[in-house]
Amino acid sequence: MAVELSGLKSGSSSSIRSGIEKTVSVIKKADEEKYGKPEGKYITIECSDFFKNEPQKENLSTALFESLVELIKHLNIPTVKKILVVGVGNVMMTADSLGPECANKINPVLDGKISLHTLIPNVIGMTGIESFDLVFCAAKKIQPDLIIAIDTLAANKTHRLSYAFQMSTSGLQPGGGVKNHRPALNFFTLNTPVIAVGVPLVVYAINLAKDILEVYGYDITTKKSPKDKPLENMIVTVKDINVAVGECSDVISAAISMFGQANTIF
Repeated sequence: MAVELSGLKSGSSSSIRSGIEKTVSVIKKADEEKYGKPEGKYITIECSDFFKNEPQKENLSTALFESLVELIKHLNIPTVKKILVVGVGNVMMTADSLGPECANKINPVLDGKISLHTLIPNVIGMTGIESFDLVFCAAKKIQPDLIIAIDTLAANKTHRLSYAFQMSTSGLQPGGGVKNHRPALNFFTLNTPVIAVGVPLVVYAINLAKDILEVYGYDITTKKSPKDKPLENMIVTVKDINVAVGECSDVISAAISMFGQANTIF
């Protein structure tokens, strides 16, 4: 589980299809500490009406695919003929199972112009092996041109829960969302370009409380109190989390599967 990007005021926003909004932001090296995210290009696609709405899910998947292609071009990858899709997360915890669910729904493609390979490394608590080690070994074996790592995100704002799809060229920090940082999946650690994909499906109770206070006009700029501690260690999710994971994984897996059907990306 990683952390979503928020609070970035710069960036271009546009409506790319009915009910679908796209925001593009770039974090420079000098701004990493300010935003708590590594440098890279970030694209967020927001849509609130795709649950049980097949036509809109198709539109959303197409928007995600087009955004992934945009990020690939930004990375200046000479050619993409082999993609490794990594479903990061805990298969036994619904809110953290977005990555594995996506990988499960993607059919491997070995005979297309672009081949697709999938990997579900699970978490160290279940396997005794770091996710990074399994990804590193798989990447070394199949030599992909690109790795797409999918994970649940921890939201900073509750209104974004299950409705915002975030992609970036900066890679993924597994465990960052629960303050249990594991080895990062990025170009520097894997020697392969990594695009991260995620959806915020959980939120810290302290952030939920702040959102509620903001709605009722209370000042939330006061200093932290020791009484905040329980809220800082509590994570909540939406009541229909199983539906949210199912719908979001449908959209993401369909988008990535389009690579297996494409003759070329450029």
